[in-house]
Amino acid sequence: MTKGAGECQIVAIEPRPIAIIREAVPMDKLPEAQRRLRAKLRAALPGLEAGPYGDWLTLWRPPVAGVMELAPGVLCARAFTSADLVESADLPEGRAAYLMAAGGYEGIPAAWGKLFGWCKAEGVALAGLNWEIYHEEAGAEPRTEFFALVV
Repeated sequence: MTKGAGECQIVAIEPRPIAIIREAVPMDKLPEAQRRLRAKLRAALPGLEAGPYGDWLTLWRPPVAGVMELAPGVLCARAFTSADLVESADLPEGRAAYLMAAGGYEGIPAAWGKLFGWCKAEGVALAGLNWEIYHEEAGAEPRTEFFALVV
């Protein structure tokens, strides 16, 4: 999917297989949880038979009482049998508010603020499931795609 960087819009989403590890995480522990869960997922990938693997991602739901439902993951070539903590799932089908942003991960909160602000201004109703897909290519500035599922 190629969209203009920095443009908020509504896009159609097709289901795509992913491998994720879900955990409820206190907001002040998000960075550590991301690193820890990604390490567990990386270690499990060779035994999943779901590759080749694509970009890394994170699914999340808005925090409740300071705790966020977080699911770091990776795009997969095919579904697989869930094992231990690693779950075979799909990105949802439907429509999502979308934004592409370039730059380091420190810009992620501002990008979400922009996308959610656009949704509010446009009267777009959110379903409460959000995700980021990270694109890192050697020699290029990192890019992140932001998706917020809409009702």
